[in-house]
Parts: sequence; C-alpha cells; structure tokens
Amino acid sequence: MAGGMGGIATGLAIIIAGWGSIHGLKHLRRQQAEPLDAALWLSIIGALVLAQVDGVFVMPYTETWLAILIGLAMARWAKLRVAPMAQVYSLRLLAIPVVFILGNILINEVPTLSQDSEAHMIKHHTGYTPRFWLQGWIPMDGG
Repeated sequence: MAGGMGGIATGLAIIIAGWGSIHGLKHLRRQQAEPLDAALWLSIIGALVLAQVDGVFVMPYTETWLAILIGLAMARWAKLRVAPMAQVYSLRLLAIPVVFILGNILINEVPTLSQDSEAHMIKHHTGYTPRFWLQGWIPMDGG
C-alpha cells in the first residue's frame, strides 16, 4: 500500500480546493461582491492552473503569496461568527511552541545559512545551481 496516504491527502486537497473555488464563485455572484473579490478569485484560480504546469509553484515565495491571497479571500468571504473562548485560548496556547520553534530557527540556523550552503558546494562540488530542486533535496548539511 505504498503511497496510500499520499492519495488520500491529494484527494482531500482537491476536494478543499474545489469547495473553496465554488464558494468564492458563489460569493462573486452576489450583489455585494466588489472588484477586489473578483481579483482575489481570479488570482487564486490562476495560481491553481499555473501549479499544474509550472515547477515554480513549489517555491516558498510563491506559496507565501498564495497563502496571503487565500487568507484575504477567507477573511472577505467567511461568515463572521464569534469564536468560543476555549478555541481562543487553545489557539493562543498552540502559538507558544510555534514562537519558540521560529525563534530557535532565527537565532541558531539563519545566521549560518550562507556558510552551510558554501560548505555543501565545497563538499559535493556542485557550485551554484539555478534551482535547488534539480538535486532532489535542499542542501543544508553544514559540513
């Protein structure tokens, strides 16, 4: 059963993307929809179409902008509800380890990124490659 979970995850991602696209289209057809809503929907659909043919979609820069676009769309199109206090406090509690992990990365790993990259190039004789995914992995072995 190799790849079984990958198939399930892919199916769920397709269902969620389809549901979100249809939800956005329904919002656009309402009277109170604004041009920004159409621009958001078209940008997200354009990114999903581009993802089918372009390898740049897997880059963090592109993923970050897509996450920003989807977040804006969710904020504009969601029905406003008051969150229960238990949910508010649980999310705040979950934010604590996230802050510690990101802080650890920023303090301990970011200052040595250039040295790690240079050490990899020296060790493996790769030089600068235009796209790191040509190697099949991100070179960060540091020595």
